Amino acid sequence: LTQGLEQKVHERSAELERRNDELLRTRGELLEMMEKQKETNQELTTLVERLRTTQDELVRSGKLAALGALAAGVAHEINNPLAVIQGNVELLQLRAGADPGSREEVDLIARQTERMQRIVAKLLTFARQDASDAKPLDLESLVREALELAASQARNARVAVETHFALDLPPVVA
Repeated sequence: LTQGLEQKVHERSAELERRNDELLRTRGELLEMMEKQKETNQELTTLVERLRTTQDELVRSGKLAALGALAAGVAHEINNPLAVIQGNVELLQLRAGADPGSREEVDLIARQTERMQRIVAKLLTFARQDASDAKPLDLESLVREALELAASQARNARVAVETHFALDLPPVVA
């Protein structure tokens, strides 16, 4: 009987040792998995932070691009009438001649016009667009618009401007 009990105790003890070894191995695997999970979580946290930073930079970049486009548009819209004002001021300066009162006022307008031109130039410098912003433009329309702006100066200088455009003039990328 004792021998049978000893045998059972021994078998039971061996079984418990085997199970204990299995539990230790499983525990080790779980600890290893938890460590890998911790590393993965840290990597994910780093990636999420980088994604947020990149997203913030994209938003900022988009806002700057929109601001640059707006500044360029405003500068170009102001620049055209400003050129006409500048041309007419030059004519007024010639006509004001020796009249000190008139000459002083016209010179003031000229200085302020030059100031506005410098401001517009700064806006254009700020908004300078990449070559990637180039687009097809109708050359004939651009030339006609430029001639329209200079028309009064040409008239006053007794210059006749004649234009001839090719019928199949392609757009210019600029």
